[in-house]
Amino acid sequence: MKQSQRKITTMTRIGYGAGGFIGGGGLTFAHSWLLFYYTAFCNIEAWQGALIFSIATWLDIIESSVIGFISDNFYSTALGRKFGRRRFFILITIPLFLLYPLCWIRNMPYFYYLFTYLIYDFVDNTFAVTHATLKTEMSTDYTQRQLLSGAGSIGSKIAGFATAGFPLIFFLWMGKNNPNAYLVMTGVYSIIMVIAGTMVYLNSWEYSPEEVHIEQVGNFWSGVKKMIIDTLSTFRIKTFRWHIGMYITGSGGLWLFSSISTFFMIYVMHKSTIFASGLSTIMKPFALLTTIFAIWLVTKVGDTAKPYIGAFVIVISAMLLWSAVWFFGLTKYSAIVAIGQCLLSLGEGIAYYVPQANYPYMPDIDELVTDRRREGVISGAQTMAGKLMRGTVTFVSGTVLSMMGFVKGKPSQPYSVQFGIVLMMLIGTCVLSLIAIWCSRHMKADKKNLAVVDKEVKRIHNGGAPETVDPNTKHICEMLSGFKYEHCFGKNNVGYKDESTLHHNLA
Repeated sequence: MKQSQRKITTMTRIGYGAGGFIGGGGLTFAHSWLLFYYTAFCNIEAWQGALIFSIATWLDIIESSVIGFISDNFYSTALGRKFGRRRFFILITIPLFLLYPLCWIRNMPYFYYLFTYLIYDFVDNTFAVTHATLKTEMSTDYTQRQLLSGAGSIGSKIAGFATAGFPLIFFLWMGKNNPNAYLVMTGVYSIIMVIAGTMVYLNSWEYSPEEVHIEQVGNFWSGVKKMIIDTLSTFRIKTFRWHIGMYITGSGGLWLFSSISTFFMIYVMHKSTIFASGLSTIMKPFALLTTIFAIWLVTKVGDTAKPYIGAFVIVISAMLLWSAVWFFGLTKYSAIVAIGQCLLSLGEGIAYYVPQANYPYMPDIDELVTDRRREGVISGAQTMAGKLMRGTVTFVSGTVLSMMGFVKGKPSQPYSVQFGIVLMMLIGTCVLSLIAIWCSRHMKADKKNLAVVDKEVKRIHNGGAPETVDPNTKHICEMLSGFKYEHCFGKNNVGYKDESTLHHNLA
């Protein structure tokens, strides 16, 4: 039996979904609170703190590609054959999550904060790239892949609930102005991430060495060349480009707001840190509910575009409502502020899930074009694009705050800072959301079309003649790939080429 034909149980989905506690927990908590922590307790300017996130993210551009490339070819090593080409990297990241609290120690030099965050971000990146590939390799069934994607999203939403609730619990226990509260809560969460990573490792599998074509390269520099060419070539696949467009603009708008959300609640809405964390905690279940609804809808209907559009209409509504609350001086009405948070949570649930639902099929469409299985390369390319966007919006948010006159460590900020935050919500989050809606209208990789591609790839691999292709199948293949059918199945210059990668079948 192939690994992708193994039975996926409820425990399998829970174990895989536990990975959401890492991607949706530690890094999300850092982007929501770490910049505030730097400016409030570490004597760091807003732009300097934002620069730390940006440097880490720009390095991720290289790291993501390297991790994806190495994991694709790791079966050529004894470690890979023993522990798995993907799961080996998940295994080594598990104890490294305990380093997370090092980012939250006060009175250290600037380069200490830069170095510790770079380490944590690299560990998170390694886990994210390899974890994403597993749902593609664990099953080829559309419904099962959606359920695995959904499990990861649900895990991420539960983690979001936990990371929103942690500040409230620890602020009430240790004091909202106590910097040690941040250190203790991240220490506790690092243990949770270790448990989550262990659950992923114990409840996942991947293609066996016998199912994988190991692509050999002559030397180190040939490997580097192959990695660069393969990573960049993924963006030549039409559906992958629209997928990335949806992912980086939609998530980018949400990441931008996440990076300023604490500042927004405290300095624009004039609320306490306890109110900010408490409100976020109370509203997170709405994101979980909409995620569950999106899983059901996408699995049943097989289309991700319409739910995605609806999600961002809700997100834009939240931004407009909050902006109006500030503009008309209604910040004292906490109920209106809470409605905005409720809308945002409702939209977030679907907005974050849909790109994860689309991802498992990108390697299938890539195989249609290249006649190769490149899950690691594609995961690396997606992570690279996402990290680049995340670093960019975080750097922009910190820079705008500084340019608008943000005063570090002060309990209140000038009007210009408030105006800058609202401007980022309107021009940044709303405009990126509109672009995401536009991209989603071009996403044609639905359940019906993906089934056609899967059937055609199997037909060709089983010796079927390209000349006898069904006209409708040909049309769908060309629509999703962006290539003429005659130029599919490796008959093109997409990706690295040598004799071992021109034509092969997955065993």
